[in-house]
Amino acid sequence: QAQGAGEDAASADEIARLTEELACSAELLRAQEAAIAHYRKMYDRSSALARIGVWEYDLRAETLSWTDGVYDLFELPRGSAIVRSEILEYYEAESREEMERLRGEAISTGGSFRLGIRITTARGNPRWLRLPADVEQEDGRAVRIFGTKQDVSEAKTAEEKVKALQTELIHLSRRSAMGAMASTIAQELNHPL
Repeated sequence: QAQGAGEDAASADEIARLTEELACSAELLRAQEAAIAHYRKMYDRSSALARIGVWEYDLRAETLSWTDGVYDLFELPRGSAIVRSEILEYYEAESREEMERLRGEAISTGGSFRLGIRITTARGNPRWLRLPADVEQEDGRAVRIFGTKQDVSEAKTAEEKVKALQTELIHLSRRSAMGAMASTIAQELNHPL
């Protein structure tokens, strides 16, 4: 009987220890889930503020994955099916050609590329995007392209306005200089030395 009671006490101690370990593991899991949720919220907010989204293209499976930010940039419903050939139709022809050229070079060399592209969103809105991307390799073969897309339309519009103002200023400066020269010539003609 004494041996049976000792075994029962040892079993009870083992159950208590396992229960405590299980409770600690559950608490650790809750803390990890809370941290993941917190960082996910931070990522989502910062992506929205920066108007940026992340994408990945699996070269072997030929599948494209987007975060919600990219869906928002293209004004497509979040989570909708994305087929690369269909998405390329949103790109302005010159941007699409340049991107395909740089993409091909990066895939063949295992490098990266960066460019500005112009798209027309699903709702018909023009938009300028900054697109940096990096090719991931495994065993010397390109397997994945990872990148971001960021809306830089406001900066591009401001840049175009500055260029237009500079052009206008140069034109006005030339006209002013020509007017001054014409005035000087007229004065010389009217009052020769």
